[in-house]
Amino acid sequence: MSLKICNYLFHLFFLSYFIILFSGCSKTVQTSPNIILIIGDDHGYPYFGFMGSDDVITPNMDTLANSGVLFTDGYVPE
Repeated sequence: MSLKICNYLFHLFFLSYFIILFSGCSKTVQTSPNIILIIGDDHGYPYFGFMGSDDVITPNMDTLANSGVLFTDGYVPE
C-alpha cells in the first residue's frame, strides 16, 4: 500500500472512532440525588422536630425533611 492510502485510512479510522465515541454523549446532565444520613448516639425518632417533638426545635432538619424523602421505618437491634 502506498503512503497516501495508509494516511487516508488512518484519518478515516481516527474520524470514525471519534464519531462513534461522541455519538453516545447526551447534552443533558443528569444530577444525582443528595443523600443526608444523620447518625447520633441515643437518638430516637421522637427527638427531632420533624418527627413530632415539641421539646427539641430543629428548624433546618424540619425543612430538609419537608422538602425531601423521609425514611421512617428503620430497625436497629439492641
